[in-house]
Amino acid sequence: VIDAALNYISSLISMDWLKKREVGVSRAAMVAFMLFAWAVSWLKLEIWTIVMLMGCVRISMFVPVFLHSVNVKLREQAIFYASLVAVIGSFYLSYTARMDKLPIYDMYSALFALLVPAGVLLLTQERETA
Repeated sequence: VIDAALNYISSLISMDWLKKREVGVSRAAMVAFMLFAWAVSWLKLEIWTIVMLMGCVRISMFVPVFLHSVNVKLREQAIFYASLVAVIGSFYLSYTARMDKLPIYDMYSALFALLVPAGVLLLTQERETA
């Protein structure tokens, strides 16, 4: 799993984002990702926090996939930023639910992850010109 994640991250950063096909760039991306993962490991996150983060990512990606499947023309940047805000916000709410012992915040986090991308993507969809 670690090897696949490193390959994916290095390819994504070097080929898609930076548009460079150099091995050095891919290796630098791998080192940066490993250092980031190492820094996150110092946070001593519980397994529940990691599961909630994965749930936040999955919930927030449901909306763009669903809207695309019903032929709504979505903008790439809107998908990226709406998903990023949804993951951060819903993770914050679910983390707050754990820390403050407020289980209702788990529901708020799921709603946040669904409604923020839905609102942003529907408001920023590409309009067909006649």
